[in-house]
Amino acid sequence: MLQTLSHHIKACLDRSADAERRAKASNDADMKAAYMQIADRWLVLARSYGFVESLERFLFNNDHIRRLESRNYVGFAHEFSQLATDCKDDFVREQLLNMARSWMALAMDEAETPRDKTPSPKINGR
Repeated sequence: MLQTLSHHIKACLDRSADAERRAKASNDADMKAAYMQIADRWLVLARSYGFVESLERFLFNNDHIRRLESRNYVGFAHEFSQLATDCKDDFVREQLLNMARSWMALAMDEAETPRDKTPSPKINGR
């Protein structure tokens, strides 16, 4: 997943640089402005991919987060679902939804795994 995002980031940066080169080469002020807007939009998209990449690194490479209780997994899933709902970029939205699904799967696994293997105490001899 991270390699795919890094590839997208590089492609966005390359396209931004290309748009900047075209802006510098153009003699028309309107074309220069248009190419610079395009370059800026490619940079914003690259930053969005970078944000998703850093979230994935943080969430999936840190063992202490994986040890959180299942109610926190559900909370993370909900937060990522909400971020995806508000996201306008299709690729980033899909990545956020994938992370929400991953957190929900962890919550389901946690709910099915017994937390404590010691028997519960008997009450009144039962």
